[in-house]
Amino acid sequence: MKFQRNTVILATTALFLGGLVYLLEVRPTAQQEEAKTQQQQIFSFKEQQVRSFQITTQDQTLKFVKKSDPPASPKPNSQPASSWTMEQPKSGAANDATIAYLLSLLASGQATSQVSVPTNRLDEFGLVKPTATITVTLDNQQTHRLVLGKANFNRSALYAQADPKEGAGEQNILSVSTAFEDAINRPVAEWQKGQEANSTP
Repeated sequence: MKFQRNTVILATTALFLGGLVYLLEVRPTAQQEEAKTQQQQIFSFKEQQVRSFQITTQDQTLKFVKKSDPPASPKPNSQPASSWTMEQPKSGAANDATIAYLLSLLASGQATSQVSVPTNRLDEFGLVKPTATITVTLDNQQTHRLVLGKANFNRSALYAQADPKEGAGEQNILSVSTAFEDAINRPVAEWQKGQEANSTP
């Protein structure tokens, strides 16, 4: 009986210690991995929530608005109606494929790294005079901004800020895909309806 009682005590102690190890080490690690994944996501909105957006570069400003009414069914041998309208620099139907490529990057893009720096160091990352600023307005009227700076030393990523806080002493700098550069550096014609064949994401 004494032998069995000692075995039960040892087994109970082992279970207790195993549970303690799980609570103190394994579970926090899993939570940290989940938090890390969430931190890598640039924005949390979905592509379908975007109602309008604007791209401001050092050379020009482009503005686009999503149509309120769904596109009508196309007639035989005709192109489908565009879901988006360009308002600036020209007015007219926009190229849905070009816009979908950019919005997909914004909604699903991830940051490969993040660092906090003093505001007076933003110029080192090309963020005082950014190469481009993308401002998105959602259907709930919330706005988000992605500010793109220069490329890193080996051009594997771009420095960026997501929803930068004006007047803050410290700023978060992200490293994002160079695909953003490809998505916005296009001739105006590629943003217009009828240029699908010429646009290459």
